[in-house]
This record gives sequence, C-alpha cells and structure tokens, in this order.
Amino acid sequence: MKAIFLKTLVVAVGVLFFSCGGSDDPSPSNVDVSFLKVGTKYTYYYDDGFWNIDSIYLEVSKQLAPDTFLIRYESESIALSPTQYWVLKDNNLYTSLRLRDPDAYTLECKFGKPKGTTWKTKRRNVEYTYKIEEVNASVKTKDGVVDDAVKVKVSSGAQSGYLYFSPTVGMLGNGSYDDETVTQKPVHYKIGTTNTTTNTIPPISFGNFPFLAVGKYWNYTQEDFFGDVVSLQIKVEEKLASKNIFKVKTTYDGEVDYSYWYEDNGFLMVYDEGENVLNADPIYVDESIAEIGYGWGGLTPSGTLFIYTIDAKNEVVDSYYGELSCLNIGVTDGFISTQSNYWTKAKGNVKVTGMVAREIEATNVRSRGERKIFSVVPSI
Repeated sequence: MKAIFLKTLVVAVGVLFFSCGGSDDPSPSNVDVSFLKVGTKYTYYYDDGFWNIDSIYLEVSKQLAPDTFLIRYESESIALSPTQYWVLKDNNLYTSLRLRDPDAYTLECKFGKPKGTTWKTKRRNVEYTYKIEEVNASVKTKDGVVDDAVKVKVSSGAQSGYLYFSPTVGMLGNGSYDDETVTQKPVHYKIGTTNTTTNTIPPISFGNFPFLAVGKYWNYTQEDFFGDVVSLQIKVEEKLASKNIFKVKTTYDGEVDYSYWYEDNGFLMVYDEGENVLNADPIYVDESIAEIGYGWGGLTPSGTLFIYTIDAKNEVVDSYYGELSCLNIGVTDGFISTQSNYWTKAKGNVKVTGMVAREIEATNVRSRGERKIFSVVPSI
C-alpha cells in the first residue's frame, strides 16, 4: 500500500543518510561519546560527481529517550529523508529511518574497538561489511582538525567506501573537506549542550482518524505521466480484534493488495501484508501537529525508499468535495517522480497531483450532499 502513492525507484544519496538494517552488538570498552546532544549541528558538502551537488544540513533536534535522538536533515536539492533516528547504546552508534522497528537500525560505528574489528549489517535488503581501518584518524573541517575519528570501511560486493565517526564530534562523512575525491565533506559543526535522562518514547496510541471506519471507501480515477488512466479503490474492510488496526483493501487496475492502517500519536501509519505493526511508516500526519518542511522516509518491503515532506498547510484545492483546505504532503522517489498528496483529517486522501494525478469519483467518506434548490411559489 505504501508503494501505491508512488511507483518508481529511488536514487540513494549515500550510505550515511538512508540506513536500515541490524547487527549483533558485543559490548565495547568504555569511551566518552559526547556529541549526541540536542542542538548539535553539522554542515556537509555533497558532490557525487554527477548531478547531486549541494550542502546538507543536519541537526540533533530532539531527545526522545536517554539513548534515542531525533535527527533532522535539510538540503535545497539533494533528496534525503528529512528525519532519522540515532541510538547510542554501549558506545555503539545506530541509525534508522524508523523509530520503533528494531530490525531497521544499522550499527554504523563501534567506539572503543581496535583496528580490524568487523561486523555485518543489512541495508534495504543489501548486505554490507563494516571494518575499522583506523582509530584516532584525522579529518579536516573548516572549524578545525578532528583527530579522534574512527575510520570505517563499508563494503558490499566489489564496491567499498569510507565513513568517519568521532566520539566527540560525530559523523564526519567520507573524509576531509579539502580532499577533492571525497563525496560527502564535513564543513562546519557545532556541538549542542542539552541532553536529559528522563525522556521516554510514548507507546503506540492505536487511535484512529475519522475516515478510518469499516466500510469506508474511496474510488479514484488515476492518470499517469503518459496519459494512461486506471481505476483505484481503497476500502477499509475490517478492524482487527486485538488492536485498533484497520485492514485496507487496495484494488489497483484490477490487482488486489492488502495493508493495515492505524493512528500513532497523530501519524497515520501503514504496513503491508507480510509486515508487522513495527514495520509501519507514516503517510499522513494530523494537521494540528504538522510543520512545514517536516518529513520522513518510508520503505517498502522490497527496500524502495520514498521521501515525504509537508509542503503546505491549509492549501485550498478543487476536489470532489469542492474547494477544500488540505494538508499538502509531497512525495518523491529522489530522482524524477514527484507528486503532491492532499489530505484532510475528516476525509482522508482527497486528491493527488504531479507525475500521477488522482481524483475521487465516488466515496462514502462524508460525501457531498445534494444541493437543495428552493423555489418561490407565487401567491394567488
């Protein structure tokens, strides 16, 4: 179901930003890892030698638990997930696009381990081998030389590259900013000052939005970039007995798929048949907590990444319901395909524009009432 909003491939911008996977974690020796504080900021310059050339800005935005942090990314032109989660446990640094899914975390660096230490992980169904090539390596930034970095070689098949991690400064990309061969260069950094030990990650709320009710449906007409028109129906078939989770049937051009929808602290979460509740990704967020520019990454079971960004609030669009104020969530595959999904809390997904255009042609979700016509009967 997550793939129904966009059906093309993503371009990965680098191993640092789109991580997902798992690994065993032996206990390392004690190291003072101090960079994970709210307010820590980085500026990177990214140049892959082709068309992706721009600055990337990263901030440790919020502490969610003693060892878990919300990370925000921004870039004018480079496609990357606006949200990531970092966990520091036993001096090991993990990253993930999903907060609650333990299998989605990649072990990026082992601090306090000797040269030659190796581990394996899987990212978007591809296996990688990590190896510590050097400890106390030096990396130049415009704010000075960092000389306590761990140099990690990342390999998959015949391809390999390097990542640098400092226990005091954090992620340092692929190498020094003055090295012309480096694709992702650390330019500036500023370590924050705030962290706590009392935050806790809230449990899944298992609420529901008004449009999530058994029997509700949306019939769409969809037209793609080439002018091909297909029918699409999304129907809420049933509610699971144990949780407030709704089973949703999607019929796309005659083909049927099933997914499961639930509300989690203001986010509409979706996971596909064969996945579980922790594998869910958001596709919509309640307008009351939405922020312009906020976003997240969503992964399909095959490992395809979609990038979601809140582009506008209270945008008026002409829809099946007439003119309607909507939340505009942009979705991209990071390359060519982009679309705008228009949502309301009461009616769900009411319209799509972009590479794919989608219009409601029939629905029972607070559907339009008939216009009443009043006539004046002349008196006799």
